[in-house]
Amino acid sequence: MRICKTCGAPLPLQSGRGRRRTMCETCAPSRDRGKRAAKPAAPVVPAANGSTLDVVVAELTAARMLDTHQGRIAVGLARRFDDGDDTGAALSQVARQLRETMASALASTEPEAVDPVDDLRAKRERRGA
Repeated sequence: MRICKTCGAPLPLQSGRGRRRTMCETCAPSRDRGKRAAKPAAPVVPAANGSTLDVVVAELTAARMLDTHQGRIAVGLARRFDDGDDTGAALSQVARQLRETMASALASTEPEAVDPVDDLRAKRERRGA
């Protein structure tokens, strides 16, 4: 019969795998190996100047690209970015894709055609005549 090295109480017979006990249950209780509780998610703090979705919609509206397929993709990505339901790696991928989509959408906007009459008027006004 084995005894506890701390208090001298008799140790029960070992059943199962693992290392033999050297202390009784009162001196060294068993560890709870159950499922650990998940950490509570950090609270979502809204941005001071609006959400990503608001900024994306404003930029696309100014560039008149909101109703294009690239604009709709960018709005969907911004909405997913603001939800915050993704892991860090997924959020990084969404941010990268949003950046690429916005760059593509804003680069594809055509500059406004310059009216030759307006151009001549501007030149005449600059000369002061």
